[in-house]
Amino acid sequence: MEMRQNMFGKLLCSAAVALCLGMPAMAESTTQPVKFAAGATGTAVSGQISGRDYADFTLTANAGQKMNVRMTADNPSAYFNIHAPGDVPGESQALFIGSTSGMTADLTLPESGTYLIRTYLMPSAGRENQTARFSLTIDVAGRQAQSSDVTNALNSEPDYWKVTGITGTLNIRTEASTDAAVAGTVPLDATLRSLGCQAAGGRNWCKVETTSGTPITGWAASEFLAAGTAPPAAQPTPVTQAPAAASTAAASTAQPAPAPAAPAAPVQQGAINSAVAVAAGTASAPAPATSAAPAPAPAAPAGTVAPTDKPAVVATRPPVAPPSKIPLGGVAAQPATAPAQVSSAKPAPKPAQAAAAAVENANSSGTLPCSTALGMPTSACNYTVARSGTGNAVVNVTRPNGGTREIKFQNGAPAPVDGLATERRGDLTVINIENERYEIPDAVINGG
Repeated sequence: MEMRQNMFGKLLCSAAVALCLGMPAMAESTTQPVKFAAGATGTAVSGQISGRDYADFTLTANAGQKMNVRMTADNPSAYFNIHAPGDVPGESQALFIGSTSGMTADLTLPESGTYLIRTYLMPSAGRENQTARFSLTIDVAGRQAQSSDVTNALNSEPDYWKVTGITGTLNIRTEASTDAAVAGTVPLDATLRSLGCQAAGGRNWCKVETTSGTPITGWAASEFLAAGTAPPAAQPTPVTQAPAAASTAAASTAQPAPAPAAPAAPVQQGAINSAVAVAAGTASAPAPATSAAPAPAPAAPAGTVAPTDKPAVVATRPPVAPPSKIPLGGVAAQPATAPAQVSSAKPAPKPAQAAAAAVENANSSGTLPCSTALGMPTSACNYTVARSGTGNAVVNVTRPNGGTREIKFQNGAPAPVDGLATERRGDLTVINIENERYEIPDAVINGG
């Protein structure tokens, strides 16, 4: 009897173990906010799900914007749904259901708020405890602003902008488009005068004017502008005073006055001041003190005869000597003229300065989203870019593991290499090279 009870107990334990092994694991949920790089409208995320697990991704968008989501996975039973703000999966109808609509969603968002993208395995695959590695490419394009939107923007924008969010220089373009010619460039923290904003090509642009140097007027992308303040008022350039050495030299070459009965120092100083003032043509010489004898007049120019009824020296106002007669600092003084005017306008940039600005625009650096293995989430990877004309550039990306990837662009498109697959998402080029993924905004290739 006891033996039968032991056998019955072992059978029950075996059945319980088999039942537990046959049941799929309980679902575990993960939630990850979707973040976009500065100036980008799209990004990519990746992950892995098993059994009845699901992975959620959230992002905030506005009513009227276009959302495009595309999924790639190594398991055909993996799909995604999109839920509107406030909806609870399983309790309300999803805006997009991948199992019936496919692996690509194109939606015009009905309201502003936080949307949820849920990835999952079909129930049959979940019961078998299957696993899927996946990647989602997400793009949210801005809606075209209506006339009332533009009016409101014009009424609320500041008088001045400050350049922000760049690592090199910001392009000022002739038109509100990244395809337009570059009229000039400005550095980080530069102050620009605001001349109005508008939406064009799914992007906001502001017309600006530079506030230093030769004025440049054009269009700049609004995501690189922040409210600023008026630049400090330009200070007048001070007129440089003549150095003391020159005054001393002038005094030493002027005709000395006879020593008066009074102490010599004051009379000598007066003579110096008078000589300098007369030589510079900026003041009339004061009448000499009654106690001092007047300085003899310079010799008359050749060919002139002094009148016989007047003395050669006029005590009240000595005549200005000819240029060759009162040398200043050992060099013959020039005729007295009005002081040279100091121009307030800045000189045109030197060729070397213009070349340096062109090099700075052609070479810049920053970060962009990248993933170096299937199933790995995207992260910010450092890059440098060398541009050689619109649409032509070489981008070098430093991967998180320390390696680098060189990507060449020709006429706005990646140059072909083995294992390359690309797709366009708004103004973003998504590049897949085997298991590596890179998201490169047009601004990286063309500049600001």
